[in-house]
Amino acid sequence: MDRRESYTRFERELESGFRVQVDLAETSEEVRAVFERTARDLLFMTMGPGMELAPGDVRLAPDVREGFLLSERLRDDRRVGAAVARSDLWHILRRLAGRALRRMAHIERHPERTEAKMFPVPGRR
Repeated sequence: MDRRESYTRFERELESGFRVQVDLAETSEEVRAVFERTARDLLFMTMGPGMELAPGDVRLAPDVREGFLLSERLRDDRRVGAAVARSDLWHILRRLAGRALRRMAHIERHPERTEAKMFPVPGRR
């Protein structure tokens, strides 16, 4: 039986900051940026030294079942493929993407709340 590695310790390290930043995000673009930054941090933590990541290597993708996309360069990287095959990395990325996508959906359903935060009416609470 193959031994599976767990990266939930890294997820727990990143989770509270990610949750706070996503919940405070006021636009879909802010949510995307928070997800992509956190996903890159997770990949750095799990892949170890020498992992090169560029902006756009991990992207939030609402129209994809997993909720995110990896760049072709990352999909072709043997270390990433091995980590996905032998660990819970893919599941962690899916959970992060799921939370980000729920926040984006909330922002899109309630644009008046975002506008009220961005353009407050003086004297109104």
